[in-house]
Amino acid sequence: MIPDVYDKNLRSQGEKEVFELFKNAPKSDDWVVLHSLGISRHVKRLYGEIDFVVLVPNLGIFCLEVKSGGVKRENGLWIFTNRHGKSFKKKVGPFEQARDGMFSLMKSVESRFGKYDRLGNLLFGCGVMFTDIEFKESGPDMEQWQVYDLRSKNKPVTEYIKRLYENTKKLLEEKGISRILPKKKDIEKLVSFLRKDFDIIVPMWHREQMAENEIIRLTEEQYACLDGMQFNKQVLFEGGAGTGKTMLAVESARRSELKNQRVLFLCYNSLLADKLKQSFTDQCMVTVSTFHGYLRTICKRDHLDEKHPDFFNRILPEKAFENIVEYGLEPYDKLILDEGQDLIRENYLDVLDLLIKGGLKEGEWQIFCDLKYQSIYSDQSRDEMLHLLQNRAQFASFRLTKNCRNTRYIAEHALILSQADKDAYKVSEVEGLPVDYYFFDDENDMCYKVMNAWKKLRDEGISPDSLTILSPGRWGNSAISKVSGPSLKIHDLTIRLPKPDGSVGFCTIHSYKGLENKYIFIVDLDDLESARIRELLYVGMTRAKLGLYLFIKSDLKETWSEIFLRRVLR
Repeated sequence: MIPDVYDKNLRSQGEKEVFELFKNAPKSDDWVVLHSLGISRHVKRLYGEIDFVVLVPNLGIFCLEVKSGGVKRENGLWIFTNRHGKSFKKKVGPFEQARDGMFSLMKSVESRFGKYDRLGNLLFGCGVMFTDIEFKESGPDMEQWQVYDLRSKNKPVTEYIKRLYENTKKLLEEKGISRILPKKKDIEKLVSFLRKDFDIIVPMWHREQMAENEIIRLTEEQYACLDGMQFNKQVLFEGGAGTGKTMLAVESARRSELKNQRVLFLCYNSLLADKLKQSFTDQCMVTVSTFHGYLRTICKRDHLDEKHPDFFNRILPEKAFENIVEYGLEPYDKLILDEGQDLIRENYLDVLDLLIKGGLKEGEWQIFCDLKYQSIYSDQSRDEMLHLLQNRAQFASFRLTKNCRNTRYIAEHALILSQADKDAYKVSEVEGLPVDYYFFDDENDMCYKVMNAWKKLRDEGISPDSLTILSPGRWGNSAISKVSGPSLKIHDLTIRLPKPDGSVGFCTIHSYKGLENKYIFIVDLDDLESARIRELLYVGMTRAKLGLYLFIKSDLKETWSEIFLRRVLR
């Protein structure tokens, strides 16, 4: 089933019933059924009319129209009555809808693969499924063998598809038309093409993007990850910056909520948790929090010394563990961790083990992470973190490689300056704007150049909401804190208060991990070579979607040039 759940806002009871019929159909393990609504919360794209497309090896591709409630035809008009007794009329009947959908699909496939390609000559058929009535009519525009109705419910739905195949094949042979029966590889190739027409994700951070009608199309490897969620209880998703980890984590939580699962969605950064909560305002089954924030709720009655240097790493998780063991806690059906590289520690895993049914060994969980390049809060290596997880459970692993967030220039320059391996992610083909570098002599010079760069963007109509200023250090230690005023209002995002209208956000690179904006300024750069700054540059630079501006101390210009030269000579 693609998707493996239907949208909870789906109104058609008939489609819900048919969805379950196919999902539970016997002897259909190698079948693929596409439901036209696409992924939950996503836009409907598959020609707008095909309710289900059923692809079966050695039988064919069948387009199905579903009708629930009562149906009749008078004076050439079709009259449909829903389960609430409300009637409406249509000139186009369900058989014509199914047939038009089928021909539209055939035309699209032929256009994509060619008239003489195998896929352009597969057997296509169509049918109509009436879930609430017996439909005994027939005529020149409709055949009884195309009908599924109340009389068909005493047999598996697979029998109906086989009936469609047998009669469609017979009809084509009578007309002298030869069609190829699809093999499993044909269906895989066809599904890869078809799902792109309707699996379109609405961006998670959608305020400005929705205004511009922007959408994010899933990559092939992201499709594989979504499918992997369906067939594996415990999965580790690894991927570099911008490969869509958070987007997939959100989609996974939404799908689980549609299955009435209680989901605990944890991350490390507070700002990311605040953004994630906006994505689940209507989902009461999904609890979103930072890891430490959730532990605080468990320990809210305890008087703990939050100023202790080991409060977050040892004291809080140990106390939370004790409280759960002593007082109990209703475990969740599923655990999702974003920024997993910051949360894979022995004592953290001890607590997480208690939060899901079956624990980490038997329970359902997914971890989205970049174990190699973004573990800025951990001193453990990728192998050490994997070893900790492997001691807890056997899990499936998926790798995301394609950077879908950054333009080519931004993605390439992030790899160069962070001195990350070229295989950290695959660079986008979209060129975008060049990365701008400003070299400053002192703090005043940097502030002057930041002001000028912002003025140019503002004069081009760029909104303050589209820009975030990042720094390796905190607001009080940043030179940029001296310039906040009428011409450039800057708001420190780390204090977690609403950002005033017309202000530009400022944040440490650490706290902005997992987030993004169209334009990013990175300021206060007085080091380019240390391991620490390379990690921060990798994280900070890849937050930019459209434009990236770096403000670097002038005496580092030669070092900057050498870094680029070394990359070219490698």
